[in-house]
Amino acid sequence: MLGPGSVASEVELLGTGKVDVYGANTNNLLLVAERLPGAAFVPGAFFTVHFAVAMSKARSPAAHERLAAIVKDATTTGLMPDAIQRAGLKGVRAAAN
Repeated sequence: MLGPGSVASEVELLGTGKVDVYGANTNNLLLVAERLPGAAFVPGAFFTVHFAVAMSKARSPAAHERLAAIVKDATTTGLMPDAIQRAGLKGVRAAAN
């Protein structure tokens, strides 16, 4: 697929010289670097994406407490780094506790 933000589009833009520099998420740029001989990948944090979970205020206090426990468990047990590794994501880091 060729379109804005696709790996094919990034390879085409850089490979034809239409652009000299391209910034995107690390996972995509590593894929671009694999397909584009001579490409240089500059590691580092270009931006950080924060994720959150939400629940209706109408839910019970017990439901809110359970959700908070699930999130805490996911961030303290290594679940997130394990999930990132299993998904094969490169350049993605779980938040530090």
